[in-house]
Amino acid sequence: MRTDKSYFGLRFSHAPEIGAWMRSRAPRERSLFDAELVPVDGQPPLERPHGSTKVHPQRVRIEMAAYTQATLTAPSSSTAVSNSKIRLRRSRTTTRTHSDPSESTRLSEEAQIIVDASEAYPAQTSVDYSFARSGFSNQCERALNEQINVEYNISYVYHAMWAYFNRDNIALAGFAEHFRKESLEERAHAEQLMEYMNLRGGKVELQQLLPPQSEYDHPEKGCALLALELSLSLEKLNKDKLCELHRVAEDAGDAHMCDFIEGELLDSQVQSVRQVSEMVATLLRMGPPADGMATWHFDQTLLEVA
Repeated sequence: MRTDKSYFGLRFSHAPEIGAWMRSRAPRERSLFDAELVPVDGQPPLERPHGSTKVHPQRVRIEMAAYTQATLTAPSSSTAVSNSKIRLRRSRTTTRTHSDPSESTRLSEEAQIIVDASEAYPAQTSVDYSFARSGFSNQCERALNEQINVEYNISYVYHAMWAYFNRDNIALAGFAEHFRKESLEERAHAEQLMEYMNLRGGKVELQQLLPPQSEYDHPEKGCALLALELSLSLEKLNKDKLCELHRVAEDAGDAHMCDFIEGELLDSQVQSVRQVSEMVATLLRMGPPADGMATWHFDQTLLEVA
């Protein structure tokens, strides 16, 4: 059947709309489905099957009677084609979207993950709060600040020892250089802790330092042994404080902080305890602690190591 041939300005593709309009406006007018099957090119007419509402696929000519009282303005074929394209496009889009149920399920799960992450970690809009803080408890923050204070206090004591042994009336340059390096090392540890605090989004709060003693002379032990014993006590105290800091991080479930303490601080601190203990033992073997000669020889050994 040819659908592009028009009669009276009407196209066959709009025949159902035409028939409905004609039946509603003029009952006597014959609709498309009442069209007469006439011979075409000498062929005999075909009868419509009983009860059928469709036109036989043979080419027909629509005979429309009593069409003089009204003028039917049918939609143009371009509009119909455009509407059909829109319907086709929508159907294709729908088919493409819902063709794979597992794909749509996966996309919905990913979208839900994004929503959950946004609710668990909301975006910060104020610069007063750290943008990088995640899983860093207040207990860990307070413990880190306390450890920073411990490191600075020990560094302060070592700095006072350096000043004492560097006096002109003491003149033990080896001990002075040793305690100067120890002071810088403890200060470096404090700065390392401060850097880690900033890495985790915490706030460094420096505390007051205790004033160290300025005199280390002792009538029985001597100044050198007294200073080394005090240094050994400080190193052991620092090791215990680091272990306590590790327990705080472990109780808070902060695996990263535990790894930082174990890998960056604890091992070197244990080595420092062993080093100072060997120095104390060596100085005791060299003679009476109050003997100035033993102290001087040990000082020369420290100068060679430095």
